[in-house]
Formats: sequence, structure tokens, C-alpha cells
Amino acid sequence: IHQAGLAMRDRLREAGFDPLLVDSGYKGRHLWCFFPEPERAAAARALGTAWARVVHPRDPALSVEVFPKQDRVPPGGLGNLIKLPLGIHLRTGRRCCVLDEAGQPVEDPWPVLRAVRSVPLRSLALPTLSLVSETPSEGREVADIDEGEPALPAPPLATAPPFSEVDFEARPRLAALLDGCAVVRELIDSGLEGGSLEREARVVLAQVLGHLPEGVAGVNYLFSRCGAPDDEQLRRPLRSSPISCARVRQRVPLVVASVSCACRLEGPHGYPTPLSHLTSSSLVAHASPDTSWSLEESLDALGRLDQRLRRLDVEHEQLRRELVVRIAALPGARFEGDGGAWWIEHREGLPVLMFAGRNAG
Repeated sequence: IHQAGLAMRDRLREAGFDPLLVDSGYKGRHLWCFFPEPERAAAARALGTAWARVVHPRDPALSVEVFPKQDRVPPGGLGNLIKLPLGIHLRTGRRCCVLDEAGQPVEDPWPVLRAVRSVPLRSLALPTLSLVSETPSEGREVADIDEGEPALPAPPLATAPPFSEVDFEARPRLAALLDGCAVVRELIDSGLEGGSLEREARVVLAQVLGHLPEGVAGVNYLFSRCGAPDDEQLRRPLRSSPISCARVRQRVPLVVASVSCACRLEGPHGYPTPLSHLTSSSLVAHASPDTSWSLEESLDALGRLDQRLRRLDVEHEQLRRELVVRIAALPGARFEGDGGAWWIEHREGLPVLMFAGRNAG
């Protein structure tokens, strides 16, 4: 971790940043990059995440997080919290100390903090595609478990979920609906980020998404993540008339007031409804994105997509870890499936999930 922190700091300097390196107070390192003026969270996140992929250490045992983790938060809400430099870690009681050029604690941090150079975001470029696409060497390692992680009882193997967070952007009709209706997007983003939704918000989402087959799966997925009652799960697409925009404003007035909601819709339902955004032109536009976006709009779009990729990565990692535990509990720590064999090997004392596919023919 020590060497990786120094290497990442040096590479960020080469890219134009002037990061401050601090000890996390536990076992990590924090690299702070400062702007002279407030910047949009989406633009800062997009820039930081793109460079994090470039400077990410090759050691698979190390992970990198980028803050802020949200493009926006609901009124009165908070994003993910992080200690300021010199803060105290609640678990260890150690101070988050400033580190010098060699990565050693600075006895008097105040001159270092006063000398920190802020760099305007507009002067920092996104890394080139060739750099961002660099990936660690390929291998067959699929997952591992951190040393010291307690073993869990093996639950029965289950099939993969029929819907995941990325489907809100990957399925054309859902993506077109979210692109068109800022209220629906805000409700979905709030549920995904905060892990909860008020009943009125759940009613709106069910009455909008529930009219689409893929929307039924999306509603059930989102409600499960938000801890909604099981009886609110949808069994099939709704056949009733979709909820109107006027009724949406009545049910979630604070959300409507917080976003840009001034649509003038004319659709096949005879009245304005969020589903009116699903015209043939909107679907074509979504399939063929406009390449004339401004830099800020492009950065905002990149930030939203990256946010969803990060959430999907978390789900992916959780499922991998769960499968390591499950397969380790099977006879011979091995599972034979139609597509191939999965088994557990131990490397440096840690269980690693391996896979070999079956040859066709």
C-alpha cells in the first residue's frame, strides 16, 4: 500500500494534478486533489475515475475508491463520507496524518497544507482511450476472499438475477424513458443511491415502469434493494391506464420541484404521461447518441455511466465472494455445470475461484 500510494501520487503529478498524500489512519492512503473553485460533482467524478483506472496499482489485492461517489444527493441528504486530512479514525484512534515525499508522517503538517496547490479542473485532461482501456494481465482468477474474513454457511446455489442496475441504461425503452423523464430518473437514482423509497415514490414508479415487461423486472429489482414489502412486487405488466404527469406531481411534489420538469407531451394515451416519452424518435435518438454534446454534458454522461458501473461492480464482487463460499462447501470444493467446471484453489492461504469451460463439439 505504501509503495502504491507513492506511485499513484507521482503518476497523478505527471498528469497535471498536485495531490496531497495522507495516511488514512487505518491501513490505506488518501490522495487529495484540490480545485480553486467549486466544480460539478459529475465532472469531478468523471475526471477522477478515468485517471484512477490509469494509475490503479496492478496488485489485485489493492482497490481504489474515488470520491465523491454521487453526482448529486437529494435535498437535505449526504453523500458518502470521508475523513478530512488530520481527522481521527474511529476504529483505530489514529490521526489521518500528512505524508512527505518519502511517504513518512510530517511532524508539522500546517506548512504543507498551506502550500497545497489547487489545479483548475478545466486545465486537467481526460486520459486517452488507449490509457483508460489498459487492463491487468488476463488470467483465470475470478474471485478471492480477504484474509481473515469469517467463513459463512453455504446457502444453496441460485440462478443469476434476471435484472441488474445496469439494465436501466442497457435496455432501450427504459433508457429512453429515463432520458426523457427527469422525475422518473430522479426517483430511480434516489432509490439506488439511498437504498430506500417513500411509498408515494414507489407508487409512481410502479404505475410508470409497470406497463413495460422489462419495467416489471426493474421495479421488482429496485423495490427489493429498497426493502419494500413483498406484496408490492409486480407479477405481470399492468393493463390499467398509466399514471398521468398531473398525478405524478401530486404524489411526489418535492421531487418534481427539484428537477427540470416542464415537458409538453402528446401521446397515444390522450393525456400527458411519462410513458409518452417512448416515441419512435426517442428510441432512435437513444440508439444513435448525439455527438454534438458539450464537454460538460459529455462529462456528466460519463459520470452517470461510471456511477452505475461502480454499483454493478459492487454487486458483481458480492456475488463472486458468495459463490466462493458456496463452492468451497461442496464435496471436493468443485461444481460441474453445463458450461464447465468451477473449483476452489488456495493461493498464499486464500481461496480463489477457478473456471474451465467445456470444449464445444
